[in-house]
Amino acid sequence: MARAPTSGVDLYAAIRRDAKAGLSRRALQRKHGAGYRTVAAALEWAWSKQLKPPTRRGARLDRYRGVMTARPASSQSVLTRVKRVSRYTSFEETLDAEGPANVNPDSPREQQLANIRRIYGPEKEVLGVLAIEMELLQPATA
Repeated sequence: MARAPTSGVDLYAAIRRDAKAGLSRRALQRKHGAGYRTVAAALEWAWSKQLKPPTRRGARLDRYRGVMTARPASSQSVLTRVKRVSRYTSFEETLDAEGPANVNPDSPREQQLANIRRIYGPEKEVLGVLAIEMELLQPATA
């Protein structure tokens, strides 16, 4: 004689096995001491339900994808060498040490600071600022 199932998984497996052998639902209820809902749940196979497909949530950068993937008509590339990397604690310290003309010669210091802070919020500034000085080794090639 088979031993009684000790867990819900074993009970469901036993119910399915006996149903495959041809027992009716009422007979399965009596044999296993289970209710109608338990037998019905055991007979409904776990993976038989059609799962709805996951909803595709767009990435934050999706609205910029056209700009990011667009290549210039010339597809130019340059060869550079990193000469120096300096770490600063704030954007203001970076502009003071590097000089606004070395960061962006076309914009005054206050405008540069406002632009940088609009792009990178205070939570990013707290992480620190890196200034990277590069040297052009090979001009642009198509």
